[in-house]
This record gives sequence, structure tokens and C-alpha cells, in this order.
Amino acid sequence: MRSAASRLFLLSLVGAIMPSCGEATSELGVDEVIGGFAEELSVDTSKTYSIVGVGSDKCVQPRGGSTGAGTDAVISTCSGGAAQQFQFIAQSGGYYSIKNVSSGLCLDVTDASTSSGALIKQWSCSGGAYQQFLVEDTGGGTVKLTARHSGLVIDVIGGGTSNGTGLQQWGWGGSTNQKFKLVASGTGGGGDPCAISLSDKPNGFAAQSGGTTGGGSATPIQVTTASQLKQYLEDSQARVLHIMNDLDFRTAARTVSGCEKKASCVSQGKSIKEFRVASTCNSDEVPSTRTRNETTINVKSNKTVIGMGDGVTLYGASFNLGGQENLIFRNLDIRDVNPGLIEAGDGFTLTSSKRVWIDHCSFALISDGYIDVGTTAADTVTHPDYITLSWSYIDGRTPYQCGGQHSFVNFANNAKMTWHHNWYDNSSGRNPKLGGALMQAHLYNNYWLNTAYFCITAAENAQARVESNYFENANRPHWLQAPGAIAIDSGNVYSGTSASSNRDVGGSVFTVPYSYTKDNATTAKERVKACSGPQRIQ
Repeated sequence: MRSAASRLFLLSLVGAIMPSCGEATSELGVDEVIGGFAEELSVDTSKTYSIVGVGSDKCVQPRGGSTGAGTDAVISTCSGGAAQQFQFIAQSGGYYSIKNVSSGLCLDVTDASTSSGALIKQWSCSGGAYQQFLVEDTGGGTVKLTARHSGLVIDVIGGGTSNGTGLQQWGWGGSTNQKFKLVASGTGGGGDPCAISLSDKPNGFAAQSGGTTGGGSATPIQVTTASQLKQYLEDSQARVLHIMNDLDFRTAARTVSGCEKKASCVSQGKSIKEFRVASTCNSDEVPSTRTRNETTINVKSNKTVIGMGDGVTLYGASFNLGGQENLIFRNLDIRDVNPGLIEAGDGFTLTSSKRVWIDHCSFALISDGYIDVGTTAADTVTHPDYITLSWSYIDGRTPYQCGGQHSFVNFANNAKMTWHHNWYDNSSGRNPKLGGALMQAHLYNNYWLNTAYFCITAAENAQARVESNYFENANRPHWLQAPGAIAIDSGNVYSGTSASSNRDVGGSVFTVPYSYTKDNATTAKERVKACSGPQRIQ
């Protein structure tokens, strides 16, 4: 058994790979290199990994990045792309299937051969023993991958280091071409396929009309308190703000008047009476009071806000971007904005806001809209909005609304706006709701899961172009309400209830004015599941 110090050293290099429960050694035999017992490791199946060859310092991928079944697995210069990203799917006995994020196919020993020299390819995931591998510690932060059916290990053919060198199975000899580093998302080191860069630029509509640059070249300021962030965002100077730790913007409780439902309902096993902040109550409501505790931050133009490390959480912060422009928000988890109330604060409010990029953020337990974009037609004609929402995770689960799913997630009115690589997870309605004759919505490579009411709706002459998205068990994937227009491409995927629910199409839709690169919908789903929301800053 390795010492605690040795094990910690291994963790620092391999990331989220941990010794199996009880730290017991495996009975798989003697490790010829380190002179001890081979130690079985457990893998964090919630993360994705690059598989980096020790002898070549190159990453495993399907040849040419192909998504086709039967493609050879090879080594290639690490790029961080989805073709070099793998999920480890737990099987019995500590073994794993290794699934490529780009193709959705699993590493496989050709023809289930038990002979040395059989090639490693990718095939449809079957769960067979020839697609299962044991992850074993070989010391110094490296592992070997042993095929279950044959007892042979994955090996770079001939010890090659050139791009395109293939993989085979071979008897364990302890050479560097049989050892790999598994670099996990969010753990540092090269090859992290989900890491984001401070130098990234927006695409989509936020890159139009001169682009969105935020605070530009302003000297970054490290922010460590809620009061600092509020002060810098509300001043008139261009700012680049690096948030170094979680911040809590929740105030002491303040009494608020509103309307409580007369009848209670059950939400996630909890009996509740929904409460709406309003001055006039409906017939099924009675006047009542509750408390609220959010902080509204009135953001001024020309700001960049980035959560450092693996991202930071902001509790109770409601960002008002009304009338401002050139704003960037990245790598933030925004949550707990009066979750027990309705209409008591948005995550982001964009009213007549221009050139805004929201990227790699996550949202949960927010009273009203997670991202609400409301602009008058007259203002849009004079100064069109150019907004992009990318790589963000929207968690719609709530114990405070009937049905357990949020109903007011994302509204956009009269904006030119791009949505790409976002995950709408278990929400009810407005995902997004689009309105206004000047609304141009471009939605591609997004993923909707378990949507109770509707995903995309176009109303009031809004236009939506819907391309290569994945709808899974989602009601009304795209829905026309009153006059509206929706155009789709043939690349969208509809599974479960999505296949038989509203899929409206019709009307004239704008032509996208910028270039962009699409994944196929299945690849987009896997990439979004792996990489949406806050990630490691590289």
C-alpha cells in the first residue's frame, strides 16, 4: 500500500482520480515498475478527462476527430477539443467504459480479441467486457488501463510519439507507452477540455456592432468582498474585476407585501402556498406579507466580471444592466435570489442593454427571470441589442413553486440575441420566451432536459432560428404563440416526449449575419453536459 504522502502526490497530478474505498491494494499482481502491488483507482464519473500518453505527452482521440464507429484510437497533440475528452462510465468490479464526448462511442478492443496487438477503436457502447478497463496506479501520477476480457493493457504502438500513432492492447511491460495521465476537468494541468481562457472573445450577436469588450485593457482588480464588487460595478470607470472567492449579497430580512395563493400545493414533497410580490391580487390569491433579502447591483457600462479558479458563487445578487452597454460576465454561479418568492428579483435584468456577453455561468433558485431581456421596439431601432448567452447551466428545480420547476426562466423582447451551448435542466416555461417584432433569436447547440411547459416560444412577431439542438423529454420544443416565426434545420434531435410534442415551424426568419461552427446535436448535448457552467480558468 502506498504512503499517504505518495497518494497525495498522485492526486495532485491526476486530479479527481482517487484511491478506491478503504485504500486497499488490488489483488491483480505485482507492479514490475514500482515494486509494489498494483492499486486499483476509482474515477469521478461526474467529470471528463483527457487521456495523455506519458511517452508522447499527446492526447488520445479518434483518428482525425472522426465520430464514426470503427475509427482507430490514436494519439495527437493535445488541443482540449471534445474529440480528446472522455467520460468514464462505472461498470461492476471497479471497471469503466470509456466514452468519447465528441462521438458518443466507447473505446473497444477490436473483435473482442484476447491477443496482443489487437487495435483499440471506438464502437457503439455495449457494456461488453472488451469495452471495460481497470484504472491502475503505476506511480508518479500515471495509470495503466487494463482490458477486462483479456488482462492486457492499452499501449501506444511501437512506443511512437508522432500524431496519428495508433493504440493496441499488449502485455504489461511497464514502458512509458503503456502509461497515461488522466487530466480531469477543473483540476489544472494541460489538456483540460473544459477550461476557459481569460483571452476568450464572444461570438454570436455579442461579437457584432464593434464587439463586446467589457473593461478592455483596464488593469484587473482582485475582488474579495461583496461591497467591493458592488462599488466597482456601480462606478463610471471601465473595470476588469476578478472575483477571488464566493460572495454573499443577502441582506437582513425586509418585509414585502404581496399576494399568497389561497390553495396550497405540493412541490418536491413540500406543502407550499406560492407568494407573488404584487400590488394587486388575483381571485385565487389573498394579500399577505413575506420577507426578502436580495441586493440589486446597478451595473454601469464597460465592465468585465470573471469568477476565478473554478468559478465563484454569488448568493442573493441581482444584476440590473438597464440602459448600459459593453458588459461581460463569466464563470459565475448565481443563486438564492429570494427563491421562496415570485417576482422578487432576476439574476440578470437587461432593459435596453447593449452588447452583453454572459458565458459559463450557472443559475439556480432565483425568484423571477434568470436572464430577462426587455427592450422597447423604438429603442432597438436606434441602438440594437447584441447579446450572447453561451455555455451556461440553468437549473430549473425549485421547492417553492407548484410542480417543482421554475416557470419564468428566460424572457427576451426585441433583442438580437444568440444562445449556444446552454443547458436548460428541469424547468417549466420560458426557456426562452421570445417577443417583439424586432426579436431575432439564434439558438444552436443547446440542450433541454425534462421541460414541463415549453422550451422556445415565439410570440408577437418574434423570429427564431433553431439549429442542431437536443430536446430530451421536453414539452413544446418550439411553439408559435400568436404571430411569430420559427425556422429549424434538420440537425435538431428530439427524444422522449419531445418527439411527439409541439414542434411548430413557420413564417419568415432572419438570416444569421455572422459565421459560426456547429456541433451535431448529439455531440453538443455531451459537450454541454460536460462543460456548461463555471469551469477552471486556465
